[in-house]
Amino acid sequence: MGSDDGLKSFLEPKSVALVGVSRRTGQASFNILENLLSHGYRGTVYPVNPHAGEILGIRTYPSVKQIPADVDLAVISTPRELVPPLIKECTDKDIRAIVVVAQGFADADEEGKKLQKEVVTIARAGGARVVGPNTFGTANAFIDFSSAFVPVEMARVPVGLICQSGFFFIGFPGLRLIGKGIDLGNACDVDFVDGLESFEDDPQIRLIALHIEGVRDGRRFLEAARRVAQKKPVLVLKTGRSEQAARMARSHTGSLTGNDEVWQAALSSCGLIRVDDIDELSDLVRAFSCLPPMKGNRVGVVSFTGGLGIVAVDSCERNDLELAKLSPQAKQTIADMSPPWLNIGNPVDAWPAVSSQASFEQMTKALATNLRALLADPQVDALILMATAFTPAFARDLAEEILETVAAFPHKPLVSYLYGPAVEEARAILNGSGKTMSFPTLERTIRTLSQMARHHRFKS
Repeated sequence: MGSDDGLKSFLEPKSVALVGVSRRTGQASFNILENLLSHGYRGTVYPVNPHAGEILGIRTYPSVKQIPADVDLAVISTPRELVPPLIKECTDKDIRAIVVVAQGFADADEEGKKLQKEVVTIARAGGARVVGPNTFGTANAFIDFSSAFVPVEMARVPVGLICQSGFFFIGFPGLRLIGKGIDLGNACDVDFVDGLESFEDDPQIRLIALHIEGVRDGRRFLEAARRVAQKKPVLVLKTGRSEQAARMARSHTGSLTGNDEVWQAALSSCGLIRVDDIDELSDLVRAFSCLPPMKGNRVGVVSFTGGLGIVAVDSCERNDLELAKLSPQAKQTIADMSPPWLNIGNPVDAWPAVSSQASFEQMTKALATNLRALLADPQVDALILMATAFTPAFARDLAEEILETVAAFPHKPLVSYLYGPAVEEARAILNGSGKTMSFPTLERTIRTLSQMARHHRFKS
């Protein structure tokens, strides 16, 4: 496999050599072979361990050079001092893609830095690329592959992840982040630019998420990022903002971290979407995966309480969202079902119309009339609903009406912040639909729409 194939051998290997795979299996064994088989990988696997004839019923080879076939990818999980000669064995075998799992290289002491340079020198002389060291490696849910030594939360979602910590491979609570993933670790060779270029024209990937501690060639990274961001959203969680955190990041992967203000300006100028924390990263991965594009920053707000509407107004202003000026037709539709004393504006106070109904079903249908009036308004780019889930029955009716409304207006985002005794039931139905989002806080709701609007402005 030639070195001009980019990262294909890392992400789409048809055969894998697992060098140094453990004979221990079962719970707490951290056995790469066991995890790979559990994902259902259908390629050919060659375990390499000189002290075993077979592992998990699979023939095991004493060395890489004794594998009787071509190998696309080698995953080396041995103590660090054994890695350089094993890299040479792999290149002699014409293996051009190598993952080095072990820690203790540039993330550690001077001896580790020396070993890492030796790894790069040997790999380049043999025409190979290296992911790592200090890495979980790569994952691809579309072929049920992972080189990690722990189970990885994968799903066939259009999300490409490039990170510098195995934490992101394990997955966030309630969110399978990875469709395809690359844990760069120390990024001794394969780096963020390689990952971006791999996902740039990948039809299975519509969204790219980056976790960055630092990069070595900032100019090259920004040039690639600017180009890729024109084609698909690129989310960036840049950690190491404070000086103390930056020092820890340098120790963790040996990365160059840089001044945070410089990072902020550079990422913004390239159209990358910087997120502040893991919650925002999760929210935006979901949003860009399931919501239609937000084609402006004008929002409509529908609330069960006037007080919460005022909170939403303040949050919209903080997040550069504009309250839409409702069209006469939208106002008339809402007025026709509201008491004559109600002042119709944005935010819309839906409670007077909803509370006058005789049943939960009629209440949610009255609410849906409000929602549809705003979504039909050409001056509204997205809609936020804030409502109370009073009981499980009301929560189910509410979720069903929201989903029917979303289906009727598939080209505008409709998101919600729900609260009350039965909120979890309603939120589970909505978030499980893959068509809309219901957030745990109002601030996260509005922040997500704001980031989507900024992305549209950049692309425009």
